[in-house]
Amino acid sequence: MPGATGVYPDLLTEMLTTARARLSAVPVRLGALPAFPFDLLIALALIGLADLTWAQSGELTPLHFLTIAASLLPLSLRRRWPRAIFLIVGIALLAGLALGFSDSSFETYGAVLATYTAYSRASRGQAIWLTVVLLVALPVSFLLSWHNPGGFDWADAPYYYLLYLLVAALAYGARTYRAQVNERDQLLARELVIEERTRIARELHDVVAHGVSVMVLQATAGSRVADRDPARAAAALEVIQDTGREALENLRRVVGVLRSDGDNDAQLLPQPGLDQLETLVEQMRRAGMVVDLSIRGDRRALPAGIELSVYRVVQESLTNVLKHASASKAQVILDYRDRELIVEIADNGHTTAAPVTGGSGVAGMRERVSLCGGEFNVGRGAAGFTVRASIPLAAVPQ
Repeated sequence: MPGATGVYPDLLTEMLTTARARLSAVPVRLGALPAFPFDLLIALALIGLADLTWAQSGELTPLHFLTIAASLLPLSLRRRWPRAIFLIVGIALLAGLALGFSDSSFETYGAVLATYTAYSRASRGQAIWLTVVLLVALPVSFLLSWHNPGGFDWADAPYYYLLYLLVAALAYGARTYRAQVNERDQLLARELVIEERTRIARELHDVVAHGVSVMVLQATAGSRVADRDPARAAAALEVIQDTGREALENLRRVVGVLRSDGDNDAQLLPQPGLDQLETLVEQMRRAGMVVDLSIRGDRRALPAGIELSVYRVVQESLTNVLKHASASKAQVILDYRDRELIVEIADNGHTTAAPVTGGSGVAGMRERVSLCGGEFNVGRGAAGFTVRASIPLAAVPQ
């Protein structure tokens, strides 16, 4: 048949994938079952099989039945009181042997199950005393079985030791592994919390520093010209009002992330991106700075993380110009190239007050660019200070 060569391998692969998925879901489904009914069913099944074994041999008596039930029925509560059930099952088995009854393989299965449960939920100290009890109970059971009519083959003793100790080691190892996984998950969760707090702190710094800087400068300028130029003072107050309102909205968005329960995300403002650069530049112009925005190359949509980082770099740079530099003009250049985006903010200030290598703002810009895989530089330019960031766009669709 034409094309059949490629069909059967694909069909086989799909069947294997489906079978693997169903098998991997078995432990999850079993774990979702209620513990007590599931364990009670196991205990009753073992009791029934043990009774059937002894009934077929004609050796089942009411007293024998009671010893079997006493050693297996407590398994229904093994997850609630694992160590207590381990002791009860062991004592019941030894009592049955002391009364002259031999144990079947099903009673041994019950003892092994109780051992596994006890060790899988034991601390290091508890595992030690469980091992002591196990090492004492096994030879006692050998001696009692040896005096019974069925006798005991001492050549089987090492196998019993190996069975119980191996089960104990596997159970305790699984418990230790789970503890390590939980500890690793907790450490990872703490690291994620710290990382998120750092991100939020950086966002708060950017929002507050920019807004407050603009408002302080406008308030200072307004107070100086209030008597001789009321119109200019009123314009400064209007800028303060608009900047304060925007800062409050941004603060509500950032703090809202902390309070979000997953149902009110739609009420939060979106993260700023390159579409808001014109608004940012206009705000700085209203604050009294001459800002030129130049976009070169083919402008295209970028991942949200890159757009936010570029926006914050421009915002922080212009804020630093307002706060630190005696500059009257700033130029913002976005150069879209084939494999990178160049962001450059230059001013014409002539003071050394601007933080060149220090300050949380510069450190935050450098970290943002670094997280995007880019390079960040800040220093003196031809006329003033220049901030330059290069962000790779190799993986960004054109």
